[in-house]
Amino acid sequence: MKNEMKNEEAVSPVIATILMVAITVVLAGVLYVWASSLAGDSTGDTLDTYVFTAEDANPNADPSTDVDALVRVGMQSGSGLNWGTLQVTIKIDGGTPMTCKDASTADDDASCTYEKYGDSGNAQNWEVGEGITITEGSADDCTASCTVEVTLIKQGAGDTEDKTLGVVSSSA
Repeated sequence: MKNEMKNEEAVSPVIATILMVAITVVLAGVLYVWASSLAGDSTGDTLDTYVFTAEDANPNADPSTDVDALVRVGMQSGSGLNWGTLQVTIKIDGGTPMTCKDASTADDDASCTYEKYGDSGNAQNWEVGEGITITEGSADDCTASCTVEVTLIKQGAGDTEDKTLGVVSSSA
């Protein structure tokens, strides 16, 4: 009779061990699926790392009378950025974002424009040492000293999403 009692007592640790192994296997499977999905989400693109600076484009301008060159944004580090994929937006004093147009192709009623400066010899890409000067467009949004926040976006194509490359600000 005592033998039978010992066998019944041994069943509980065996069941506990089996349950622990089963839970471990399930957790390992969940972690594997999670890690696989993280690796699968990678598009294979390289990491775009840029450093931009911003400064007042014309500190001596009278914003109450001039159509103001607001901000100069320079690329300090990063790989070449194709000008055709660049989108520039600004917010003046935290207002509504405005998308700026390339000054060489913009019409007269653009909210704001940007013009390239510096020349690395590669007309297709924005390179380190080059920059853009952002100017007010048809509206005079900076009538006194103002703060301009510039967002630089690399526009995606096809399945590639847009990427914000940098956000810089300066007084103008």
